[in-house]
Amino acid sequence: MQGKKKYKLNPRVYIFLLLLIVLIIFFVIPKNHEKNYKINDYNIKEVFNNKNKRYNLSINKDDKTYEYNFDSKSIGKKVIKSIEDVSNEDNSCIIISLKNNTKIPLCYNIDYHLVDNIDFSQYKKEYNNETKTYDKIDIYNTLGRTYFIWNYNNFTYINDKENTKIDLFNSDYYNINIATTINDYLVIANYDNLYNFKELILINMKNKNKETWQLNYDISFESYILGTVDNYIYIVDKKNKTEYRLDIKKREMKVVGNDTNGGITYNNSKYEDISMYKLINSDISFDYGYDQKYIIDNNKLYLQTANTKILVSNNNVSKIVYQNNNYVYYLVDDTLYYHNINDGEVKILKNFEWNFNNNSIFIY
Repeated sequence: MQGKKKYKLNPRVYIFLLLLIVLIIFFVIPKNHEKNYKINDYNIKEVFNNKNKRYNLSINKDDKTYEYNFDSKSIGKKVIKSIEDVSNEDNSCIIISLKNNTKIPLCYNIDYHLVDNIDFSQYKKEYNNETKTYDKIDIYNTLGRTYFIWNYNNFTYINDKENTKIDLFNSDYYNINIATTINDYLVIANYDNLYNFKELILINMKNKNKETWQLNYDISFESYILGTVDNYIYIVDKKNKTEYRLDIKKREMKVVGNDTNGGITYNNSKYEDISMYKLINSDISFDYGYDQKYIIDNNKLYLQTANTKILVSNNNVSKIVYQNNNYVYYLVDDTLYYHNINDGEVKILKNFEWNFNNNSIFIY
């Protein structure tokens, strides 16, 4: 019985396939780029970071700079197609048109949502003004997110589908400093322990399920959370002069800093060594290297980029609750607001208790 005849590809076919793969990688897979170009009298610097899928646009004319940073898969190079000047005597504003047919108004040193003498109505979103109340909290707009609000021994859980309570502790606790969100979890120390804790409570923010994690070491309540990176939570125990790394995925705990060897921090996408003296004598937070951040200056909220500082709210802002590269949540007295450059300022929740205690609001 004869075996089946085996066929071999011609070496030229191998070479063709290899060249095809190289061409696909070169032309199809997006790469980092930096482009400088000009439209009308505007000088444009465009930077695309493929790792973060993020564009940074800086547009300059007559000593005025407008910046727009946004997340997007690559939409090519020289993404600004046109720029329209819509300025008046009071405000310098432009409208940029991108290759993906998006149009964005930008004003010098002020969010266009706050400009009332130029017609930007077609770019402004309208939000439902109907209000409902749960657990003495007025709910204006959840924006499709879930909110965990500390209520001394439990969390009030609010989203579009359900409002309920998540019971945790037997006693009341005014502040819960050792609590954070990471991936799909809200993680909090067991405050019913005395002086030290050796147990964490993990709340799955998707389904509200709770579980406990028994730690390998006792941690003093004289501790604070440095920040989170990937699956890791970093905690500094001031009393015992120790830094811990908690792996939320593997449920593993490791000492990564002490009084002899110092500790580690995270700055602009990389780890750095730091003295234990600095860690225990000031509450240091990780710097995630955002290309823009929100700041409070004289009770006003600004979006600060590399070259601009933009007023984004006329309210007197008391505290920033949470921010990342694209948006911010903040408090004005007892009211929680949200802002990003496309949506403007949106009222979210109102809770009278925030006049006295606003330390623990978590957003998923």
